Amino acid sequence: MSARLDAVIDILHRIKAAGDRVLVFIEHRDMQFRFAEIVRHLFGLQKIDVINGDTPKRH
Repeated sequence: MSARLDAVIDILHRIKAAGDRVLVFIEHRDMQFRFAEIVRHLFGLQKIDVINGDTPKRH
């Protein structure tokens, strides 16, 4: 992992230890989904919602 990602993960661990919740803003959409999967795995979460303004395709 990158130094920046390591720093964010460290901050997230501290937030979790304090019993707080967090909202993370990531500019690049492809990184939003990568980050969500990394965090979901590291923290043992079932689901992380990614909210970015995308709309579902109509069938």
